[in-house]
Amino acid sequence: MSDKKLKVAVVGAGSWGSVVATLLADKVETVIWARTQSVAESINQFHTNPAYLGSYMLSKNLSATDDLEEASGEADILIIAIPAKWISDFFNSQKFIPKQSAVVLSLVKGLEPLHSMRVTEIFRQKYPELPIGILTGPNLAQEVLGKQPSASVVAFDDEQTAKVIQELFLCDHWRLYRNNDVTGCEIAGAAKNVLAIASGIVAGLGFGANTQAALVTRSLAELSRLGVAMGGNAETFSGLAGLGDLLATCMSEKSRNRQVGFALGQGAQLAALQEGMKMVAEGITTAKPLLELAALHRVEMPVAEQVKAILFDDIPMEEAILSLMRREIKSEYKY
Repeated sequence: MSDKKLKVAVVGAGSWGSVVATLLADKVETVIWARTQSVAESINQFHTNPAYLGSYMLSKNLSATDDLEEASGEADILIIAIPAKWISDFFNSQKFIPKQSAVVLSLVKGLEPLHSMRVTEIFRQKYPELPIGILTGPNLAQEVLGKQPSASVVAFDDEQTAKVIQELFLCDHWRLYRNNDVTGCEIAGAAKNVLAIASGIVAGLGFGANTQAALVTRSLAELSRLGVAMGGNAETFSGLAGLGDLLATCMSEKSRNRQVGFALGQGAQLAALQEGMKMVAEGITTAKPLLELAALHRVEMPVAEQVKAILFDDIPMEEAILSLMRREIKSEYKY
């Protein structure tokens, strides 16, 4: 398949969807679907998406529409960039009919809250004949758009499909690796957002590097345990989808999930934070389904449990931290 003939549709005009679309628009015919006409008009007329990316300029070759059927009907590659919590409503309310030869690539880092499902699972149920994969890793939108050297991973069951996506995104500042562990990559991307809220909380409370290092290390152990229990490869979690994305999301002040945790640590209320947020922090809605999956697979996730308790059960943050420190002593690894 020649790049010049490819047609790409990005479904979702948030910050990351807009960045991915603008990177591709100078290479192949690319259209982005926005939920609102005003966002689509801003992209078409001014090449900006101020609601999500401020004054950053997007590619002049990128076109936008609020008509999903128009955007997706002829696309060879469908890139899904809408929050996980809206996936069910998306299928119920939008006319979305991929062509039979399309490749579906998810950018979503969250779990569908009603059924505790991964986004690729949902698409595979509806379109079992289509190749469905995920692009994930430490890819903060504004840094990639600013052409800061970055690396991510693309995962498909079929390596040749992953290679096509690798080649499509090839550029001097963003390097993609490939992986065949769709489950592991997807669980890592969803879990790290919940755990990054914890990182923000301890930063907001004023704790230092020792606390952060311990938290990130144990968080990595948690998401790795769950990912392996669900069929993922252990190596995935020491790579870009696991450790890489966890570090970026826990460390960066640009991370929405860390921002939520930091504000909570500073005394903010969750309801007020959500009311004032333009963009979605996937960790909030993923906390409950993540723990449902952990229970199903009999995996302990104590940090994620305390994040959920702080968010939804009104557990004081100091109490949550003490509960982690007072857990039964044990070996760091199973021998």
